[in-house]
Amino acid sequence: MRTPWMEMTVRDFQSALASSSATPGGGTAAAIALGQASALAIMVCDLTLGKDKWQNGWNGANEALPISVRTMTRAGQLADEDRDAFDGVME
Repeated sequence: MRTPWMEMTVRDFQSALASSSATPGGGTAAAIALGQASALAIMVCDLTLGKDKWQNGWNGANEALPISVRTMTRAGQLADEDRDAFDGVME
C-alpha cells in the first residue's frame, strides 16, 4: 500500500509533486491545500473559543470547528482518492 499523502512530510510531498510522475497532480494538491485551509480555520476557532476578548465570535467558532475538523479529515481522503483515480486513468 502506498503512503497516504497526509502522512508525508511537506518536503516529500513537494518533491513528489515536482517529479515527472503523473501523481500527485493538481487534484491532489488542491485537496492538500483544502486540508491546510481547514487546519487554519481550526486554529482560529481554538484561538477564539474561551477567550473573553473574542466572545462575540464564540457562536461562529463553535459552528465552524466541527465542520473544519471533518473537512480536514476528508481532504486527506480526497487527496488519496484523486491519486488512485488518476493512476487508474494512466493505466
